[in-house]
Amino acid sequence: MALPTVAELLGPRRGREGTDEGAGDRRKNKRVRNTPHVEGDYSTHVFVDVQHDRGLCEAIEALASDLEKELRERCGVVVQSLGEGSKWHVSLSRTVALRKAQIETYTSLLRRQAKGLKEFACGFGGVVVLRNDEGTTSFVALALEDRGKGEGGGLDGLVNRVDWVHKRHGLREYYQREERLHHLSLLWAPGEDFARLTEGAKQLQAAAGTKAVRGLRDVQRRRVLRVKAISAKIGSQITTFSPSPT
Repeated sequence: MALPTVAELLGPRRGREGTDEGAGDRRKNKRVRNTPHVEGDYSTHVFVDVQHDRGLCEAIEALASDLEKELRERCGVVVQSLGEGSKWHVSLSRTVALRKAQIETYTSLLRRQAKGLKEFACGFGGVVVLRNDEGTTSFVALALEDRGKGEGGGLDGLVNRVDWVHKRHGLREYYQREERLHHLSLLWAPGEDFARLTEGAKQLQAAAGTKAVRGLRDVQRRRVLRVKAISAKIGSQITTFSPSPT
């Protein structure tokens, strides 16, 4: 499946004309933003923030560093970090353009949807390589094993809650359930490197004893992502919505 463009939203700081600040061509190693800037619109994205779990973040940071080195050696592709800010996150929506007049009702409905959230855990699967819809950017990511139980539970349940809000604001919904591959993006490269990265990731995971594989197995065995809240980035403002105390 194609990767949503939201990882680009949460990467390097952006200028006002709809590109990464200082954006250029591939020679400058910049990602092109696929949501064009329109005056009065606020680029908006809903996600699960991973930053609250320091131990998990440290393990992911180490794994991403090892993957960056080993993929470069194995397939000759220069992959890069996603940048500062909320870079470790799980997308629950596409990137959409929200009008200023919609912000109040949008956040109000998201807050209402978060009230019924029950904490659940996700495990980690293998390394996958994905692309955004336009094919301009490839991503190296960790697949997630959704362990949410019950009616409307898990990551799919959260996506459904966010989609409900988007429908009421005339905004584009997320991928259909059969098209989704929940994941946590680690690294990025130009879209043209997708095939080489895919083969490199396949070879890497089939190998035994490399530092990256050991790190991956450690994350798979010992780490889980505990989902306790959802966050929304509207323009430059991030708001977290937690369940109401019981």
